[in-house]
Amino acid sequence: MSAVNARPGVSVVVNVYKQAKFFRLCLQSLVDQTDKDFEVIVADDGSGKEVEDVVAEFRDSLRIMHLWQDDRGFRKALALNKAAKTALGEKLFFIDGDILVHPKGVAVVNKELRQGRYITSRVVRISKKLRDRIIGGNYTSRKIFSFPFFAALTIDWLFGKTRFLEYGLMLSPVPASFFQSLKKSRQVFGGCWAIYKADFEAVNGYDNSYIGYGHEDFDIGWRLHWAGVTAKLVTNRLVMLHLYHGKRQENLENKEKKKLAERDKKTRCEKGLAETDDIILK
Repeated sequence: MSAVNARPGVSVVVNVYKQAKFFRLCLQSLVDQTDKDFEVIVADDGSGKEVEDVVAEFRDSLRIMHLWQDDRGFRKALALNKAAKTALGEKLFFIDGDILVHPKGVAVVNKELRQGRYITSRVVRISKKLRDRIIGGNYTSRKIFSFPFFAALTIDWLFGKTRFLEYGLMLSPVPASFFQSLKKSRQVFGGCWAIYKADFEAVNGYDNSYIGYGHEDFDIGWRLHWAGVTAKLVTNRLVMLHLYHGKRQENLENKEKKKLAERDKKTRCEKGLAETDDIILK
């Protein structure tokens, strides 16, 4: 772990709302990173004491800060902006609290990220059955990213409900680049992407007016595009597993706003990072 007074290379921003069991596994996957040059900023969208208690468990093993906002509905964009504003690292690595990061995740971010180019990946979507097995079986993140568990994932992908198994393969750069070239979308995926803080600031971060589930990541993706910040897909290099939580109902107003971001070609939102205040440190 980096010295307390040193500026970390990466700020890992973890968005969370309740789901303490998932969040604990997420933080454990960060403890197991091979590259230790990072801080963790918890962007808490109004959870109760259960998330605060999990953060306390990791105070000695992670350089961690817990930022909380009161629960007034789904306000992920605002929570992420608050965390980004506080971040000390020059690189921002955004993940959700139900995501498990491969032990080489931070190292890949450090290697692949460039100013003027953000990186984004995709996740293996673990079934409810395997999720419950992980939560109930005292799995360490290293066991979860081992070959025996990948074999279990494969079986569940074939005969169960795990999806997108192909994203769970950690490949060397050349074969990974080949598979990346087959994918058309380079769009920001809010659950796992990274960007230089300077590029994030240039487009005024997330749009705080996105309230309710969905599309805040598409919005910032379009603004980055119009600002000339390019995208690189790093699937099979930045490997992530997503714990099943069921479907959420998207906010249709957000969907319409996202279409405006694509059409209007604006690079900055009017109510974003620069307008963010009211940061509460737990």
